[in-house]
Amino acid sequence: MNLRVLFVEDSADDVELMLRRLREADIEPRWDRVDSEAALREALVAVPWELALVDYNLPGFGGLQALAVLAEAAPDLPAITVSGAISEEMAVATITAGAVDYVLKDNLTRLAPAVRRAVEGAELRRQERRAAEQARGTQFAIEHSSQTIAYVGRDGTVLYANAAAGRLGEAAPDDIIGSSIRMWSPLFDEERWLELWASAVQHPPVQFETTVMTAGGRERRLSITLDYSDAESGPFVIVYARDITAQRAVEERAQASEQRYERLADNASDIIFRYDLLPAVRLTYINPVVEAITGHSPDEHYADPQLLLDIVDPRDVALVRRMIESPPLADEPLLMRWIVKDGVTRWMESRIVPVRDSEGRLLAVEGITRDVTERKRAEEALQQSEAQLRTLIDTLPDLVWLKDPEGVFLSCNRRFESLFGVAEENIVGKTDYDFVSKDLADFFRERDKAAAAAGGPTANEEELEFVEDGHKEIVETIKTPIVASDGRLIGVLGVGRDITARRQAEEELKQSEARLTAAQAVAKVGSWETDLGDLSVIWSEETYRIFEIDADGFQSTHPSFLEFVHPEDRAQTDAALTQSFDSRSLNTVQHRIVTPRGLVKSIEERWRILRDDEGRPVRAVGTCQDITERKQAEEEVRRQAEQLRRTVEGAVLAMSHVVETRDPYTAGHERRVSELATAIAAEMGLEGEALSALRLGGLIHDVGKVAVPAEILAKPGLLSEVELNLIKQHPETGFEILAAIDFGLPVAEMVLQHHERLDGSGYPKGLSGAEILPEARILAVADVVEAMSSHRPYRAALGMEAALAEVRAHAGVKYDAAVVAACVRLFEEQGFAFTP
Repeated sequence: MNLRVLFVEDSADDVELMLRRLREADIEPRWDRVDSEAALREALVAVPWELALVDYNLPGFGGLQALAVLAEAAPDLPAITVSGAISEEMAVATITAGAVDYVLKDNLTRLAPAVRRAVEGAELRRQERRAAEQARGTQFAIEHSSQTIAYVGRDGTVLYANAAAGRLGEAAPDDIIGSSIRMWSPLFDEERWLELWASAVQHPPVQFETTVMTAGGRERRLSITLDYSDAESGPFVIVYARDITAQRAVEERAQASEQRYERLADNASDIIFRYDLLPAVRLTYINPVVEAITGHSPDEHYADPQLLLDIVDPRDVALVRRMIESPPLADEPLLMRWIVKDGVTRWMESRIVPVRDSEGRLLAVEGITRDVTERKRAEEALQQSEAQLRTLIDTLPDLVWLKDPEGVFLSCNRRFESLFGVAEENIVGKTDYDFVSKDLADFFRERDKAAAAAGGPTANEEELEFVEDGHKEIVETIKTPIVASDGRLIGVLGVGRDITARRQAEEELKQSEARLTAAQAVAKVGSWETDLGDLSVIWSEETYRIFEIDADGFQSTHPSFLEFVHPEDRAQTDAALTQSFDSRSLNTVQHRIVTPRGLVKSIEERWRILRDDEGRPVRAVGTCQDITERKQAEEEVRRQAEQLRRTVEGAVLAMSHVVETRDPYTAGHERRVSELATAIAAEMGLEGEALSALRLGGLIHDVGKVAVPAEILAKPGLLSEVELNLIKQHPETGFEILAAIDFGLPVAEMVLQHHERLDGSGYPKGLSGAEILPEARILAVADVVEAMSSHRPYRAALGMEAALAEVRAHAGVKYDAAVVAACVRLFEEQGFAFTP
């Protein structure tokens, strides 16, 4: 359908949205936009437009003014009012001013049907006018007028009726003439008719409404005008009748629609409110959900219009006041903190719509506020997790870098910065050719391509010279292709390990696969009503959209609704409605649905039970909201948190393997110490995160030995004092390595203190008594027992009996007595043994 459309609108974005809706409905407009009276009059002269879409709120040029210009300059042009917010009075005013319909901008699904009706109506009106002009041209007599006209005498006898009267009464005019007007309506009884006659004689014309019964038995609502005439043949009144049956039906439907919108707002999960600013600031509406969120009832808010401002966190009050005094655009959310009645701070997201008069004055603000506390916490947790991962990467002793498929650096760690002698920001976006010789860069590029093609990790060795200080290292490089879930190559991850002085465990870095996205700006909410007698259901258009159902031909009942509910959720969803019959508060249930195309969605239903005068439940009115994205976001946050936990544990194991590779004679020592320490702690009642932290501490308690020369660690004979002192530095070295990593619990401190003794004879700080962490006391006992029972380069294994005798002998002196007792019980009573 091609259509010439004139937009009287100041927002190009709103015009684009309306054009999109029209095109989706196969209406292809030829259009122009004006926003002033002068431009409007010029456009009306230039093009024969078929439709005008008029914004009610135009700065300096209101919708009513535009409608007046259209009525004057283009009376045949149908006009539809389109507004962001419009009251019933405003809507009636626009219809009175000449608009044929009105559409809200936040419900543009009505736009295309309204446009079709307006254009068809205009064509019908043009046809009617041409018929009337033709009738007048042929001196169409009054008996053929489209206006229902009858002459009635003082006694109520119909003296004349035209064809229109016959059509309205569903009888031939000849059958109407001579009848009594009292037979057509109960209003025209003898006494009332004489009163109307007298009024028409004294104060013509007389206007009123009445209901008549046609000859065919149908009720019609009429608007009647009586005009007195004193003809030569005798006095009579001219009765002009207009059928307003359809008009009243439309008005009744509009009123019912308004009531449904009110119920939708009352049952929404977000706070909806309106503040009038003129002539004074006052809260004119707030929905019931405000009490569930703030703890303050709607009545409290009406009694104190400042209450919504008073509960705003003091840090955000100025921001909120500026928002009310100068509202932002409707699509610009405001994030603030509220301190609610129970003292809890909640994060709230508000969207404000200004309401202005035809002169642009700010009359009121309307808004919707959503509790986004959980979303905010999830975002903060994700940021903290990412920061923790970045800290871990930067503290690794290996070179780590990431390139895209073309060899361009995407990121690197601090260790890698020393290779090129520049900071990360000067490396990202460049290639190897910017830092090394062409031959070496070609070698790196070929290795990158080979890694990408291999589909898995590839390893090679090369000698690298570090620009930062000029030293050289033999580096074992492991390159791994990074592939997206759809098989697309994202890049190549490289990990370089110095194997000249020490051998290090492989580190695999994984790129985060997804980011938590913000919840939609404003949730799409559908409404529904269920008759609890016959279980028939009325669904809004948005509900059909959420369920992906075509309303045509679909019989919406509660049983048919249950057919869409996921089979696993069907019983509980049906039970939730039944059990709510006794409830007088807001009811909520979450369930899944399966759409006709097989898509599974998560839905949140909220409803209230309406009761009759005797308190019996008769109807359920509620809303349904698609919360699929929110559910998916929550699951994604949980998945990423678990992924980060595994990454941290993998790094800890890698550090443990580094120590083992440098001291092969103690291979497995850290694992066994961790195993025994965890068992002792569990025996003593330790659990949860504290137990997990102790397990990690055990796995890396000797990580500081990476700074001790391998020949000392593997020396078979007695150590010199200098060599012994070097070894005694390993707790402090381990602490320095781990201190930069936020484990959430004092893992680094456990490593620092695991050689301290209760009597102060330990090292490196000589701590005693309560100065030593409980976890470090457990590690001390586990370390001694495992070391004595295992083989060492300088001696054979002493055996478990000797190890237990050692800790028993010094229980309460060097070692914590409770820890020693728990350790002995494990071996002697519970049969504890190290895993192979």
